[in-house]
Amino acid sequence: DLTKLKQENESYSSKIESLKGENDVSQQQQNEFEEKKNEYNKIINEKDELLKQTQSELEKFKSLNQTIEQEKQSQAVQIQQQQTQLTTMTQQVQQHQQQLASAQQQAQAQAAAA
Repeated sequence: DLTKLKQENESYSSKIESLKGENDVSQQQQNEFEEKKNEYNKIINEKDELLKQTQSELEKFKSLNQTIEQEKQSQAVQIQQQQTQLTTMTQQVQQHQQQLASAQQQAQAQAAAA
């Protein structure tokens, strides 16, 4: 009966050692998994940071583009105003030229009559 108990005890001891070995393997796999997870998280964080920087740059470009568009519109309005002024000045010059021609004709007619 004592021999049987010793055999059972050795069997249990053997099973315990086997389970300890399996546990060690599982712990090693868990450690490897944690290392990989940390590596992936680091990569994800780096990619997130790059994405944030890219989005920030994109917003800057959008803002700059909007400023350029506003400036273009402002310049277009100025050009229109200048064209209107030029047209008005051209008309005034033409009127003055007509008045001058009329005055010259009157002077010539008066000179011929005298």
